[in-house]
Amino acid sequence: RSEEARRETWRRKFATHDTVASATPNAGHRALAHLVAQGKMPAVITQNIDGLHQASGIPAGKVIELHGNTTY
Repeated sequence: RSEEARRETWRRKFATHDTVASATPNAGHRALAHLVAQGKMPAVITQNIDGLHQASGIPAGKVIELHGNTTY
């Protein structure tokens, strides 16, 4: 609600954009994707909204993002 908080949020977004944009799925993402593909796990519930679960091969409909994401 404060201008200071908004400015800090945008400062952080710009400061971390390149790092976040270049992130790729790691072994943990790939392991979860494998479990979903095998039918051993019906979905993934995550607080992340970076799209890395989907990029690892988990269908978007099987990724539940608690914060939501307009990308997927």
